[in-house]
Amino acid sequence: YQITHNHGRGGLFWKFRNFCLRNLGISEGATTDESTPFQIVVSIQSSTNSARNLDFALIVQRLCTEWPDAKEVSVRQVVLKDMSLKEQMELATKADVFITGCGGGAVTAMFLARGATAIIYFNEKGGRRENLETGLPARLDWDLFNHLSYIFVHWFPSGRMNEKVDLDLLANLVSDAMTRRRGMQ
Repeated sequence: YQITHNHGRGGLFWKFRNFCLRNLGISEGATTDESTPFQIVVSIQSSTNSARNLDFALIVQRLCTEWPDAKEVSVRQVVLKDMSLKEQMELATKADVFITGCGGGAVTAMFLARGATAIIYFNEKGGRRENLETGLPARLDWDLFNHLSYIFVHWFPSGRMNEKVDLDLLANLVSDAMTRRRGMQ
């Protein structure tokens, strides 16, 4: 983690995203307007590794309490491993906010539309070097996602994900994402 490998590759990642979408016959652009509910997707059960298989129940509850009108905001929980690659990519192109744990389930966020937001929870003591625990944060996806120049990426420590202050911060972040995304239309 001492150097980045993907600095300056945002344009290349965007082209890769669009190449993959075209190959599966999926539209490259997202269609969002005032008549479409704001789409929040929460990836649950994203890993068989207990350190990365996070319980998003309180987060989903908070989001649904904050925005109870499904016509305004849709909060959808998905198990990506039960979806085909094409279904995952279609889901991502329509999501305004994608919430997931660090690791394999987060890769779907590469296919978010321009201006969408990815919120990734990481294990603050799950880092490994040469397969030995380091006690440092697990930054499996850090270098990739921080260089996807077409989306907004935010990192939250998973050990505090259910604390009130973090739930409040998440709600504020989603509210800001809603304002920004609607302003891009």
